[in-house]
Amino acid sequence: MNEIWPVWTQNLSIIFSGVGIVVSLFLLYEAREIRKSFKRKATLPTLNKYLSEASRVLNDTLSAQKWDGQKFSIELTKLKAYLEKAKDTLREDDKKAVEAFISDLGKFSVHRSSSEAWYYYEQLQYIATKLEQTEKNLAWD
Repeated sequence: MNEIWPVWTQNLSIIFSGVGIVVSLFLLYEAREIRKSFKRKATLPTLNKYLSEASRVLNDTLSAQKWDGQKFSIELTKLKAYLEKAKDTLREDDKKAVEAFISDLGKFSVHRSSSEAWYYYEQLQYIATKLEQTEKNLAWD
């Protein structure tokens, strides 16, 4: 019974330790979200620029006199690789849309006609517009 500190101070220290752990976990979560936000702000302009360029190339390929399915397929493969790399920096709703597009890209075959390829071009336009709007919204974050 020769305790240096009273029991209530020991109980108080346990409570403060618990509160400290909760605050630390909250700050860790917030720091992670801030890091993701900065990654998005850094990645989206580059991604949107690439999507614009890819869109132009695909449109040129589709509008050409002679349909070149192989060139279109190569551009889609590059686009798929770029989107797979960038999708981890996107928000959840954008990530789902990009993953659905990537899944659709896996179904494309070189032997498809240009009229079927327009579907992929339209989907790319949807993704590009969605990500452009996300980039604009990030200016407010």
